[in-house]
Amino acid sequence: MSLKFSFILALVTRFIGFMGIPLRVVLVVPFVLQIFASVGLTAFFSLKNGQKAVDEVAIHLRNEIANRIHSYITDYMEKPQIVTQINANAIGFGELNLKQPKSLERHFWHQMEIFKSFSPIAFGSEQGEIYAVDRLHDGSLVIRIKNQSTGGKYHTYATDSQGNRTNLIRVSTTFDPRTRPWYTEAVKAGKNTWTEIYPYFSSSGLAISATQPIYGQKNTLLGVTNATLSLSQISKFLQSLKIGRSGKTFIIERSGNLVASSTNEQLFILNNIPRQRKHKRLSSLNSRDRVTRLTAQYLNAHFVNFNNIHSSQQLDFKIDGKRQFIHLMPFQDDYGLDWVIVVVVPKTDFMEHIEANKRTTILLCLGTLLLTTVTGVITAHWITQPIIRLSLASKEIAKGKLDQTVAVEGIQELRVLAEAHNQMATQLQESFAQLLETNRRLKAEIVERKQVEEALRLSEQRFRLAIDHIPHPFIIYDAQRRLQFVNAFGINRSGYSEEALIGHTDEELFPDEVTNTYLPLLKKTVETYTLQTGECKINLPGGIFTIIVTYIPLLNEQGEIYQILAHTYDITERKRVEEQLLHNAFHDALTDLPNRALFIERLKYALQQVKLQENYLFAVLFIDLDRFKVINDSLGHIIGDQFLLAIASRLKVCLRPTDLAARLGGDEFTILLEPIQDASDAIKLAERIQQELVSPIELDGQEVFTTASIGIALSSTVNYSQPEDLLRDADTAMYRAKALGRARYELFNSDMYASAIARLHLENDLRRAIERREFRVYYQPIISLTSGSIIGFEALLRWQHPERGLVNPGDFISLAEETGLIIEIGYWTLHEACQQMQAWRFNEYPSLEKIIVNLSIKQFSQPNLIKQIEQILRSTGIDHSILILEITESVIMENSEQTTATLSQIRELGVEISIDDFGTGHSSLARLSSFPISVLKIDKSFISQMDSNSRNLEIIEIIVTLAQKLGIKVTAEGIETKEQLACIKQLNCEYAQGYFFSPPLNSSDASALIMANPQW
Repeated sequence: MSLKFSFILALVTRFIGFMGIPLRVVLVVPFVLQIFASVGLTAFFSLKNGQKAVDEVAIHLRNEIANRIHSYITDYMEKPQIVTQINANAIGFGELNLKQPKSLERHFWHQMEIFKSFSPIAFGSEQGEIYAVDRLHDGSLVIRIKNQSTGGKYHTYATDSQGNRTNLIRVSTTFDPRTRPWYTEAVKAGKNTWTEIYPYFSSSGLAISATQPIYGQKNTLLGVTNATLSLSQISKFLQSLKIGRSGKTFIIERSGNLVASSTNEQLFILNNIPRQRKHKRLSSLNSRDRVTRLTAQYLNAHFVNFNNIHSSQQLDFKIDGKRQFIHLMPFQDDYGLDWVIVVVVPKTDFMEHIEANKRTTILLCLGTLLLTTVTGVITAHWITQPIIRLSLASKEIAKGKLDQTVAVEGIQELRVLAEAHNQMATQLQESFAQLLETNRRLKAEIVERKQVEEALRLSEQRFRLAIDHIPHPFIIYDAQRRLQFVNAFGINRSGYSEEALIGHTDEELFPDEVTNTYLPLLKKTVETYTLQTGECKINLPGGIFTIIVTYIPLLNEQGEIYQILAHTYDITERKRVEEQLLHNAFHDALTDLPNRALFIERLKYALQQVKLQENYLFAVLFIDLDRFKVINDSLGHIIGDQFLLAIASRLKVCLRPTDLAARLGGDEFTILLEPIQDASDAIKLAERIQQELVSPIELDGQEVFTTASIGIALSSTVNYSQPEDLLRDADTAMYRAKALGRARYELFNSDMYASAIARLHLENDLRRAIERREFRVYYQPIISLTSGSIIGFEALLRWQHPERGLVNPGDFISLAEETGLIIEIGYWTLHEACQQMQAWRFNEYPSLEKIIVNLSIKQFSQPNLIKQIEQILRSTGIDHSILILEITESVIMENSEQTTATLSQIRELGVEISIDDFGTGHSSLARLSSFPISVLKIDKSFISQMDSNSRNLEIIEIIVTLAQKLGIKVTAEGIETKEQLACIKQLNCEYAQGYFFSPPLNSSDASALIMANPQW
């Protein structure tokens, strides 16, 4: 083939030479012929592939549109499910309290502000209550609520710009969320789900609700939360998509009903029968839009049923003889949605562009042919002119004129030819100049090499200077582990001279050290060709040092070690500090005795010995110094520390080598006595310790006496598994010794254990009671002796224990005070009482004027008490003047500045203050006058003995008289008989309270009592 081509080319060349055809013709004619052929073929294939391009573009466009719709729906439909999940979690975990409707309303209101397509967001309870925020036709938000505070009626409130209720705009008596489809369908599904699609008349479109049931403890149903979503936004999105000139999109359910459409048609049908406004979903088979209806009918016939569309597909059919492209894409989610996305585009939308392209292609081909012909002529002239000039210059060179040059211009080949010509003309002159330049460069290289050698010498000098000033040994070994270099610090540390080190191995220099220290690391570096680092100790003339050594192998081009760099870092001081820190972590900083951590570890070991050795016995002594606080406060903390040091020294004297004494903190010491034969060994040690403390301790010229209370716990008393349990029981026995008079010891026994266990169980039950909300507030009426009717209630705490039943406060309040749980319990009681009082007032019981709630001593001393009271008043909405806070006489009589300030702050809130059980303490009315007291409650012990003891009657009369002069009202507590009531009335007491009127009642019974309106 190549021979034939060469033969033809030779014939053409000879023909051109024979005919003498000019170079311009040779260049232009073939070029024009090639362009003509290329343009013709391009136009032919362009027209031929037009139809194929239409199909490919249509497929690509439909697929892209369907994917965009699928992505939009996924994002749009996911939001209500996320909001519903968030609300369900917040309610289920207690972050949103159903007993605080305003916080729930505010939460829903903010969500509605964020999600404009939602309406409404709601929660319906299993008791028929509902809390919702809805959107009206004008876009304003309203709050809809039905609960105990609304009397079971369905109230609709307008809201302001902050989400607060303003005015009541509608009341309904028939609404029950438990009958609504969104509630029943969620309960039936038992998980997140969607409701059926339904018309949403407020926006003349369709809507769907995301719902989720909420379950509490023991899987009990609390209610259902939902978020309703308008589907009209999907139709608007479909309308915004531009699909050719007349393409359309719509979404259908498997039933064929339309979900959304780009045609802007109403997707449901309403009848016009008055008072029977019913709707029917619009099927795609009956769509008012002809393209939508015919497309749906074609798909229904093609697949037999819409349920048979399982994957994305490309189809086409004809309407009025015109081809229509269809793209189908199923859409499903995890909550039950099962839709089909349909994209329909007429073929004519694409052919218009193809016809326009055809005309454009023909015009472009003709223009290109004309342009290439003109360009060929110009190009031929541009190419031949430099060749003619070059030919003339070559003739001049042939005549001997070697300085002839031509302009270097034109195309690349002509430029190369011109440059070659110019180089040939000046070759002799340039050769001579090159010889001179070569000589100059050789001289410069000699100078440069000398400069490099000097730079290397200076660099090595600086390297040696830098290495010698490193405050750690730095060593270089050769491949045979002989020392080639040691810096100044390493030489001084080694004890050898530099001459004695260089050329020797570590085995030769330090034969007793390297075998078990860093030599294995050096050998491993040589064997593995890898960096090695390790910690070791070495005995040098300066002492024993702990070092970290690092060996770095250097490899040549063949991959073999030619040198090893060694760097050592002295960590001797750091190791000493670490050991000291470890000691400090397990020892008391003041006495240097073991601390709690080390004592617990020893206890764990002793307990292990009990399991391993039969009859192994040990004891723990818990020692607390009596009246240490007095010594510390009176003599100062420095003397106190010296005192503790002296005690530690005396305790050490009493111990055996196997025993361990520890300081837990403050004036508390413990002793682990092991092993022992029986309890008498521990008792003897306790007696000896007390004997050691009999003699005074002289501190700073003063004699100080002390005693100790000691608790003893034996390992055999209980089957202990945790050291903390043993320490706790010894502590319990110590407190028993203190309770019995101090300066003695007590041996922990089973009675103490049972008491401690019972107390622990009660404390655990108390903590669980808070979590499970087992507390109840009971209400005992307060009677006005002027009108004879109920004017308020005192809130009394009760514990509804799941096993013990109703527990009175006397059985658990003291423990709650001691553990601090009373703070949380008291806060809940105050909030519950105010909320109940507000509910009574809301239900139009205007005769109720006061609610009394007790404050414990620990509550009263809390720094955030005022903020808590303000928060409860604000959240419940109760009138401040209705609340009376009752405190004991012991709190008021501390008479501290803080007490006075706290009482004044409470009164500034508009809340009144009452003194409970007055007369049992040491207070006087004269002192009470300095406090902002509103009510005085006479203790029931005076009332109960009023008939039998005339002195009590006189005391009551004096209290009432003086209180009235001071402007303080008096409540008589504990009225149980008709005679006591008559006597109290004669004394002009304002209020009375007692079982004669009513025992404490739960809220429902108290409500019934209010409605009965008894008179006394």
